[in-house]
Amino acid sequence: MTTRTSVTVQLRLHAFPYIGSRPLDSFQPSHIRNWLSELERALPMSSYRRVIFASVSAVLAAAADDALLTKNPCKARTVQAPKPTSPRVRPNAHSRCGPRSPIDTARCRTLEAAVASGKAKFSAFPKMRSTTRRDGCTSRTKSK
Repeated sequence: MTTRTSVTVQLRLHAFPYIGSRPLDSFQPSHIRNWLSELERALPMSSYRRVIFASVSAVLAAAADDALLTKNPCKARTVQAPKPTSPRVRPNAHSRCGPRSPIDTARCRTLEAAVASGKAKFSAFPKMRSTTRRDGCTSRTKSK
């Protein structure tokens, strides 16, 4: 599915039924706020609402660029884009990272030295798995 097709579907299913056949130059921020509240009731997923809001905002920005609107009502201070939901997976904090045993630390250092020198690829050690989390904490564990 192309971007143009997905935006067309989003507008047809989620914007036009709520916004209606109002003339383009009559859009006000209050119309967008009302539409967002209706959209929130209809779509529980915040991520999809954000995509739809971005598509509508892009269309209205193009209309403003073409002088069909004085300004984009989605960019008004009183209109707030749907907030992102919290991620499903939360990485452990550094305080929750347990200490490694001295044997594991020595194995990891040997492995890192071999990979860094170019003498071995990390894939040559299938029994070790490296995991780097968003907070920068790297752990290497034995694979099952």
